[in-house]
Amino acid sequence: MGFILDTLGYAAQRGADIAEQNRIAKRKQEDSFSLLDYQFDQDKKMFDIKQTRAEKQVETKAKRDADKILQDKIKEASLYYKPEQIEAIASYGLTGYDYAIAKAKEYESNGRSASTEFDVGQLKQQISTSDPTKSKSTLELSSTINDPVFSSAFSSIPQKTKKAASTFQAQLVQISSDISTTKDQKKLEELKNREKNLTEAYQNFLNIEKEKAGENFKLDFSKETRTALTLGLLDSNFIAAGKYEQIGDKVGRITRGFEADAATIHFNTYETLLNKYGGKKPGEKWNGVRDLNPEDEAFWASIEQIRIGGTQLVEQYIGQTVREYQRIKSPEDDKNVITKPLSFRDRKNELGGLLTFPELIEEYNKGIYKSQDVVPFTENGENFFGLISSTGMIHRMKQGKLMGISP
Repeated sequence: MGFILDTLGYAAQRGADIAEQNRIAKRKQEDSFSLLDYQFDQDKKMFDIKQTRAEKQVETKAKRDADKILQDKIKEASLYYKPEQIEAIASYGLTGYDYAIAKAKEYESNGRSASTEFDVGQLKQQISTSDPTKSKSTLELSSTINDPVFSSAFSSIPQKTKKAASTFQAQLVQISSDISTTKDQKKLEELKNREKNLTEAYQNFLNIEKEKAGENFKLDFSKETRTALTLGLLDSNFIAAGKYEQIGDKVGRITRGFEADAATIHFNTYETLLNKYGGKKPGEKWNGVRDLNPEDEAFWASIEQIRIGGTQLVEQYIGQTVREYQRIKSPEDDKNVITKPLSFRDRKNELGGLLTFPELIEEYNKGIYKSQDVVPFTENGENFFGLISSTGMIHRMKQGKLMGISP
């Protein structure tokens, strides 16, 4: 009997244990599901946060890209138009900039100035006449490149005039190129006569067009023509000197280690262009024999840049040479013995002072100097550094430009 009771008690206890285990398992399962639900909620929140952040990042990037595009357009338009004109163009938003830049490039390719061809006064007057209530914000919403009010403020170029001008300029560029590469003297004279006749014909054409259009007419060298006539000649002169490298279809001018002669090429090209096209030197009035389109300031500025390029070569090379001389000069050595050969030649005259310019020329003629040598000298009470070229041209720079340097 006792055995039976024990067995029943064990069974009951065993059943209770199983029930408890089932309850615990169920609770664990429920806890697990709750944890999964919680984790899911947390993951969903993190996903939503990340998605929101990503969307904001995309939105921020899009806004930043749009701002950059607009800023780039403003910068590009500013190359062609004056501040007052930029302000008017800005009223028409991004499409206004696109249209204005496209027109500017069209003017540029035909030798015209965009700032001259865009009439802000006319634009404001037409806006006022067409709709006095039009504000900046409504302009931004309504304007397109086909807006007749906006587009009418840009002058048009007659197709016939554009074509004729382009033909003249293309022929001038070709003849100029032929002249710079021709070695035959007889052919060279023929080309120069053709160039002279073509230049006169082009000037007569421009004069007739100006009479038709009035004093505001302006049709000068295109950017491509200016580049070909100025930098094209400079390239040809470097090629003639054998100091160039072919980079694709471009000519790379070699100047390093050749600065003195490279500067000479720049200055000779500058003088050739002034004489050839009847230009003006800084501070002078128009003085040309063939005064071709004197109002084309961009053309004369491009010629002036060639002179500036030569000046920069001289000043950079002299500055580098003098500073290197000062750096390696031994301060303890009274004789200032140089520890290695340099292009700086600290020559003195018989009195122990700086050479005068005539004394420098005399020493050059004796073969004392070589190309690329830098020599201090004095003339008319001013001190200079002279850079010797292989052709005997001596480029000068005032010593005062190198502050704190005294030979």
